[in-house]
Amino acid sequence: MRKYLLAIPFIFLMLGCNDGDDAQNFCYILTSSDPCFDANAGGSTTVVTDQTVEEVIAEEEGMPGFEGELEVTDILTTAGFLGERPPDCPWAQTQLVIKTARDWNRFRQSCLFSFFELPDVDFSENIVLVSTQNFDGFGTSILAALEFDTELAAVIKDEVSEFDNPAPAFRFSIVSIPRRDLPVDFIRVEEDIVIIE
Repeated sequence: MRKYLLAIPFIFLMLGCNDGDDAQNFCYILTSSDPCFDANAGGSTTVVTDQTVEEVIAEEEGMPGFEGELEVTDILTTAGFLGERPPDCPWAQTQLVIKTARDWNRFRQSCLFSFFELPDVDFSENIVLVSTQNFDGFGTSILAALEFDTELAAVIKDEVSEFDNPAPAFRFSIVSIPRRDLPVDFIRVEEDIVIIE
């Protein structure tokens, strides 16, 4: 049985895109009628605070239906520093599944992501996973993608601390994995980091 502190339904805090040339392109607005990512029906998000990433992966690999670990290709894992945050862009912890070139093109022209050179992705062979962290968070990295017979599990390491971040920034991790048309269960593993003062 999984020993997770909190399991929450997979709710996108960030939705929406706008294709108009004159309009700002926000890919995460909840009120959007045309979101730029897959709805991930059947997927979930779980937060783990009492295990390491390695322990979570080992436990998941022992679960019924496990078929293997998928290759994870890092597209970009970094932090964006802003003088002033665009008001309609969300700056909160979330996770996305992107399954089409159209959605990917709109995503990479949105908010902070338009400032980075994000490559083309062959969506006939791959899908993209995105993890973002709160603006005052310390870091986030998608480290593993595990395939089961009915779903995928993406294991994310989130760096957390009881102290305030001295340099707030928008941390995010973008990866591609081999295409599977399955829902994704995101497992966010919180790792405490030590702040030296």
